Order: sequence, then C-alpha cells, then structure tokens
Amino acid sequence: MRRVARLCSSGLAALALVLAASLGHARTDRLVVLSVIVDGPHGKASISSIFDDVSDVAALRVGLAMVPNEELFLQREEVTNRVRECGSDRSCLISRLRAFDARLSMVVTVNLDLDPPLVSVLLADTDEMKVVAEVIEDVPGGNVSDFIRGQAKKMLDDLGYARAGRLVVDIDPPEAGGRAKIKVGDGLEPERGAPNVFSVAPGSYPVSAELEGWSSASADAEVRGGEETRVRLSLEEQKSLFESPWFWIVVGAVAVGGATTALVVSQSSTTRCLCVTIGGSDCPCDQP
Repeated sequence: MRRVARLCSSGLAALALVLAASLGHARTDRLVVLSVIVDGPHGKASISSIFDDVSDVAALRVGLAMVPNEELFLQREEVTNRVRECGSDRSCLISRLRAFDARLSMVVTVNLDLDPPLVSVLLADTDEMKVVAEVIEDVPGGNVSDFIRGQAKKMLDDLGYARAGRLVVDIDPPEAGGRAKIKVGDGLEPERGAPNVFSVAPGSYPVSAELEGWSSASADAEVRGGEETRVRLSLEEQKSLFESPWFWIVVGAVAVGGATTALVVSQSSTTRCLCVTIGGSDCPCDQP
C-alpha cells in the first residue's frame, strides 16, 4: 500500500475566517479546475467528468463562481503543460495558475495506470500565492468521482463558502403573485427569470409582499444550506365602501326594519358624504 500524504497550509484557518466574513458583500471569488490525467485500466476519469464533479459541489455556494468550460477551452492545454513543467515547485505552479484570472485554482491529478488509482487534489489561493489545501490518496475500487467530490466539498466547506439555500415565495391568490413586489432581507435580488425565487446564505430572513390596491403580508423564513424553503403569503384585495357586500347588508337590514329609508350620496369638489336616513330625518349632507 502506498503511503498516504495529507498537507494543509498553516494559513488555512485564517483564510477561512476572512472568506466567511466576506459572504455578506458583493465580492464573488472565481474557482478554476485544472485536470491532469494519466490513462490506465484502473478506474474512469476525464476532463469533463472532473469538471462536473467539482462544479456540482461548488454550485450555489455563496461568494463563489466556477470559471466555465467555454472560458477554459483556449487556455487549458497550454496552462496544463506549463503546470506539469513546475513539478513539485509550488511557487511556479501557483504563478502559472494565475493565467486563469481566478482567485482559487483546483488542480486534480488522477493516475489510472496504478492499482488502486492515485488521486491528488490541490487547492491554491492565487491572490495569496499559497496552497491552502492538498490531499493525495489511493482510491480503492477506482471510484475516483466520489473521492473528488468528497475532497472538493471538504475544502470549500473549510474555506467558509457556505452552500446557499433556495427560498421560494408563493403568493395567494395566484393572480396577485405575478404583480406583487416581493422583498427578502435587505433587498436581496431574486434569481434571473424567477422573481419569487431567491438563492441566499443560510439564516433567518424577513419576507414581505406588496401590491397596490391589496393588503400587504409578511413572514419570517429560516433557510438552510442546500435546501429549499417555501413561504406562502396571502394578499387581500382592498375594496371601496360601495363595493363591500357588508355595506349593502347593513343598508338592507335598516330597510327591512320597517322604517322609511333613504340613501343619499352627495359629492362636491372637496367632500364626499354618505348618509342613511330613517323615518325622514334630516341628512347632514344637505346642510351647507
């Protein structure tokens, strides 16, 4: 059995605190994934499969964005060759990874010619010019994908990139939902094309909905990382006095009472007056 080596930079804990504190502001750090594969019969791995493994783990992490494959296409082969030339020289490695214009660079090396396969996952901070985490292990059974996912998750968790939760705000009745103004927290932006869906860091958020001519509604939502939370807010359409069925019920009840009832509405340029008279009594609306 080959010796298993684990290395971790002494600055990892300090960097984690800095990144965790930065989750609340607008900065988004970019993460690039570079793969080096030695083909062989002991397992399966490809550039695209490794990218997908890390991308799935990195998805919806607050303050982190993957450098897309399309952007890597023109530089990947050249930078990979230059990285190989560095050998064990970490300063050389990190300086060449800066070509991707990403703060974080993950280099995944897979040797499928060995039995069991040997996999290395190295994470570097190119701003700080240092390796922040590294693991090298045998992978019995050749399940390379699970190993990469597990290590990528641990590294990103340790650095404080929390997995966002999804908050969905449902509005009743549905006809008000498409027009209501939904506010989450201190004005967090919804997902593109989904005005009632918000990807947010784990925590508690005030949620409210407003629509002109309708009553407002609010609630508190507790969002957990990697989970979907749904909040339902009910709005009620605000009707005028004449449109209210209760008004006409009261008027009808007065008439049924046996008295002579008159409904008088007077409107001037400055005032509106409504009165119900019983038994021929005077109406204040008629008075100057």
